[in-house]
Amino acid sequence: MRPLLIFALLLTGLPPGLTAAPQANAKQVSPQQKQILKQQRQQQKQQLKQQAKQQQLPMQIPNPQVARLQRMSPAEREKALAGIAPARRQQIETNLQKLDQMPAEQRDRLFGRLQMLQSFQPDRQQAIRQEIMNLRGLRKPDRRARLSSDELRQNFTPEEIQLLREVAGEPE
Repeated sequence: MRPLLIFALLLTGLPPGLTAAPQANAKQVSPQQKQILKQQRQQQKQQLKQQAKQQQLPMQIPNPQVARLQRMSPAEREKALAGIAPARRQQIETNLQKLDQMPAEQRDRLFGRLQMLQSFQPDRQQAIRQEIMNLRGLRKPDRRARLSSDELRQNFTPEEIQLLREVAGEPE
């Protein structure tokens, strides 16, 4: 069994009709039951993937170049993106679509965070960006603990911590 499936089974329990020793009852399972079990496993995998995505932070501060492109007309965007490698262009266009689909209030908050980030010195911007990346790699309880840690208070100013909290979706 693959590790993800084992993890899923540990979390959710074994599907009905499947025992801890599948070899013992493999001959007793009809093809229809096998199909049902396969579908259940696929659903469990999808649920686990969705849960993992929910634990990750969404894009919370737009890239300055993406923000600039977002304010351009479609013709200006096309011209600006003309010389960019196809993979990078697709990534930028995807981010632009996400921004375009956001409610205006949420988009304004994102741009406010970007402006706040840009108000810091370049070395502090880099430190904040690095910490954002670190926070994105943590589960929610670990993010909360990190944001409340003495180490964070020693390395960041209260304004920087406030920005980190907003980006992480963990207001005080």
